Amino acid sequence: MSTAYACLDADHSSFFSMPSGLVFDQESRSILYSKLRDAIRSLWYDETISRGAHLLEAEEALLQIYRECSGPRWDAYDAEPISVAAINEARIIIHKLISAFEMPEIVPEANGGIGLEWRMGKEKALVLVVTGKRRIEYAGIFGSGKVHGSEYFEGILPAPFIGLLRRLYS
Repeated sequence: MSTAYACLDADHSSFFSMPSGLVFDQESRSILYSKLRDAIRSLWYDETISRGAHLLEAEEALLQIYRECSGPRWDAYDAEPISVAAINEARIIIHKLISAFEMPEIVPEANGGIGLEWRMGKEKALVLVVTGKRRIEYAGIFGSGKVHGSEYFEGILPAPFIGLLRRLYS
């Protein structure tokens, strides 16, 4: 039989499992549990602060874009207003990507969408645009190669887009 310790303060149940046959007395078990709990809290706290700072920055950028660009003709030309639905789709994507990839530049788009841009020098870039209509439009430059497309979006990032982000960072 194995002993499992639930990780504290995590968003999901994770367990540290010890091989069967290892026996600890009550005092040793308490010390081990305490050390594991402290280590897990420390790791979780450090990750949460770093991730939280990026998420706060992204939330503030989205709010600022909405304040400045939610009216008609916000660009003094014929730009469509940025919708709450577009802001929400961008927020979902950022929350899903923030732990695995760098923070994108967040920009308003004239079609009423939110653009997320990742650039790696002059020859590598990827842009994603959401408009609140459950579609992700994307375009990328990878040296002399160019890609573009459109994918259905309902809260789950399409595999082709994740592949392009990985390609950008390779």
